[in-house]
Amino acid sequence: MSGDVLDSIAGCLLGGAIGDAWGGPYEGRTPPFPVSLDHDWELSDDVRRGVAARRRRRAGRRRGTS
Repeated sequence: MSGDVLDSIAGCLLGGAIGDAWGGPYEGRTPPFPVSLDHDWELSDDVRRGVAARRRRRAGRRRGTS
């Protein structure tokens, strides 16, 4: 894959993680509600699973499996 494609993929993953961390405290709430950036940001379980899946896939490629 070209560097541009890899940069795009990395940007998508990072953007998703940031959006998930920012929106996590509001998940399941019905708008309108006040929004604040003063809460603690955490990686959600969704992001953690995505990172783990990416690592497993990458490790498989190094061993020659998909």
